[in-house]
Amino acid sequence: MKASYLGCLDRQMETFFSLTDWERFLLVSVLFEPLLVVPDVFLFISRYLAAHLKDSQPGASLFEKALRANLIAPALREPDLSLERNLTTMREQGIQGLLADAEDTAARLAQSVPGPEDAGQPLRLFDQRELFKRLVFARLYDTPPRLTEDSDNARHAWETSKRWRQPAIDDAYRRTTQIDGVGLRRGHLMSAVGQRLGWQGEVHDVGALLNSITNAAERQAASVVIRWMNELYQASGAAVLKVAPGFPASVPEYAIVPYELLPVGSDGDHTETLKVCVEVPPPHVLLQIPADSLVGVRKEYGAEYLKRLEQWKGGASNGDAVQTSATSYCTQLAAWADKHGAKVLTRAEIWLNRRLGTRNTNVLVAVLKYGGSAGAVYITGNPMAAVAYNLGGALYRRIDSASEYKSVRFVRSKQTAERVDLLSVGGIDVSLL
Repeated sequence: MKASYLGCLDRQMETFFSLTDWERFLLVSVLFEPLLVVPDVFLFISRYLAAHLKDSQPGASLFEKALRANLIAPALREPDLSLERNLTTMREQGIQGLLADAEDTAARLAQSVPGPEDAGQPLRLFDQRELFKRLVFARLYDTPPRLTEDSDNARHAWETSKRWRQPAIDDAYRRTTQIDGVGLRRGHLMSAVGQRLGWQGEVHDVGALLNSITNAAERQAASVVIRWMNELYQASGAAVLKVAPGFPASVPEYAIVPYELLPVGSDGDHTETLKVCVEVPPPHVLLQIPADSLVGVRKEYGAEYLKRLEQWKGGASNGDAVQTSATSYCTQLAAWADKHGAKVLTRAEIWLNRRLGTRNTNVLVAVLKYGGSAGAVYITGNPMAAVAYNLGGALYRRIDSASEYKSVRFVRSKQTAERVDLLSVGGIDVSLL
């Protein structure tokens, strides 16, 4: 099964969700994704990762346990060198947003990183920067992105930002070309946007930039443009690494990349649906279980579930094996939660959709059914993550195509969040961007 991009470690997304959200993103990603790939720079710019590490003894955090168990793989620009040396290279390259105490993080994580023989693929920076440049000019310059019908605010942001968006892209492109000779750095684009909006100096944190904008309409427009910038950056990173992208805290009204990546049906496609029923503890309960126990259950029982799911996706097995393995996995998670005094379980129905045909083979979309109001759409290659993350009353519906996504009305209520939490697409076709 395809690895996934751990986008929640991107510091430039942290302004859009809380540390509590981040902990849940990490939890369900570790439990329900086959492998998580994280770009090296994210390790040294994420304030939430730094807080997560400081909250536990060295080696005891969930992130470190997953790293040691090869459930998380850093993509390093210099894979034959240590984390500390890679960090030194980043500082020499002038990478923006590196935390002042990043050396402490590097030294600590180095104790959990596997040896060179287990190192992941190298981070091809110039390939990503070139792809990021192409996506930015294709989607953020003068051609309006495809949006859902409920995207009036996004369209207003597009028009409001035009006077500074295009010049900022030009400024950033010239700067990157002068330094690297190719592509576009996101850090250069952040700073160029900041300078066009009155910010002095480099922008290391987009949250600080947004807070500095006093005009409400301008601040809203900048927030939407920064979301688009981050989506394109993460999509380019995932494409270069050949992993499935994930978009934490994505807002359907504003999202451009997830919508662009949704499958478009063809006459040769054949769709099959499988309903899986499970009882699983909610995230706040799972987080009470010691990290080593969680990782142990994930390695033993979660691996079997992911194997059976992959077989079903490819048409190699029926749904009984998926149901059995999913039930076994959730039962073990519940047993560990019970040992720690938490007996909260929620019953959920998961509808798994697979499309087999000339195109879009192995596209899976989850539908979760609970009591409550309609609130969000969850698109993922690993639908069990939707169960674990959003136990709490949201109704999820299956989305089979881009045209259906476009017609979805997102109902706002006190019971459901206004964002899609941990939106992930199980595959990426850069040609669609």
